[in-house]
Amino acid sequence: MIIRGIHYYKNGTIRILGIAPKGYSPGDLPLRGEIKKLSKKSLQRLALVVCETDVKFKTMVTLTYPKEFGLNGKRVKRDLYLYLKFLNKCYPMLGYLWFIEFQGRGAPHYHILIDTEVSGIERATLAIYWSDIVGKDKEKVFYVHNRQEACGAIRKKDGARRYALKYALKQNQKKVPDRYTDVGRFWGCNKKVLEYIPKPDYIRLSEEELRKFLVGSGQYATDFKNWPIVLFARTNVSRETIEQNMDGNLTK
Repeated sequence: MIIRGIHYYKNGTIRILGIAPKGYSPGDLPLRGEIKKLSKKSLQRLALVVCETDVKFKTMVTLTYPKEFGLNGKRVKRDLYLYLKFLNKCYPMLGYLWFIEFQGRGAPHYHILIDTEVSGIERATLAIYWSDIVGKDKEKVFYVHNRQEACGAIRKKDGARRYALKYALKQNQKKVPDRYTDVGRFWGCNKKVLEYIPKPDYIRLSEEELRKFLVGSGQYATDFKNWPIVLFARTNVSRETIEQNMDGNLTK
């Protein structure tokens, strides 16, 4: 990939932009196959969305299964989409982001971040609906999901963002059990979350300039082909700041 510039987002996320080399043909790449694991690029996209959306997540919902659970991803995703459809019906202007994990016993479970507060009565309604979707051990499923641990307010500042980014580090819970098939996507969000990502600044840079900037700012990402997104702690970066970092590196 030939580096042609970067998108710089409000909260400091950089997305490296490139163009295909001369002579490249789309047919040179293999067709996308079945998703079997959570890729690095998918995690990078999740990190960008979580860090840069202006949607403020206020509640985290956790959906689990009883002793008996499905081993087919398409069926399990059907359960999720039915629940999300019901959430949208309850909260028409809802913004949400979800991701899937696997417990030690192999059971899938979902975490859903939503941008609204849920009352006790609403939590009970949601618990009833999930127990109906699961269809087994309904009383136990309702009891588990009618607790604040399963559907409660996010109280810490940036708690949702921190939790979602921490998700990327829990490798053991992203490993798909051997018997589980058709896992599909590991995370997703609705249109509102994406629309609330402010438009980034475009800064034209060559690969040499970008490498100098990364080194000058303490970042050492060199494999641009496999690392198209770089996260920074900075909040105010401009073309001038990049040039200063580059100059500082050159004078060392």
